[in-house]
Amino acid sequence: AMFMLWTGTILLASSGLADMDGLAAVDGTLGADIDPLAALRSTSATNALLIDAFSLLAVSTSYIGFVLGLKEFLLEALDMTEERGRVIVYPLVLFPPLAAALAFPSLFYAALEFAGTYGVLSLFGIIPVLMTWSERYSEDEVTLTKLRLVPGGKVVLTMLGVTSVGIIADQALGL
Repeated sequence: AMFMLWTGTILLASSGLADMDGLAAVDGTLGADIDPLAALRSTSATNALLIDAFSLLAVSTSYIGFVLGLKEFLLEALDMTEERGRVIVYPLVLFPPLAAALAFPSLFYAALEFAGTYGVLSLFGIIPVLMTWSERYSEDEVTLTKLRLVPGGKVVLTMLGVTSVGIIADQALGL
């Protein structure tokens, strides 16, 4: 339900129809910069509470995954056991991000934008194209991955790769 509410709010805000059904633009003008969260919060106290809870849970689950993953990495990198390394590793995991957040409050948004543009397009745009190209057109013996589950061949792979690189270049150059 929260996903559907969020999707509806974003679609209404991006289409300029944000004043329908009580979702008004924050400054009252149609087509202006719209804050979808503020618009959805303004519809009812229940929606505001649900949005705050959803936001808290989204950040909390990301944080838990980050802490557990980095903790395991540091334990392995420092060659420590869980019991012996807990006193050393948890401060290494928790305090540097806390210090960075306190010193540079807007850093999170810049990192999020960077990760969204470059990380996601690299991970889901460029790397799969390179992997597929390597598997399909290498000189090695035929494997299960040589099967053509998606048609198009080199033309489609090239278009996908060029599109991903083009979006990254657009964002990097600020066009």
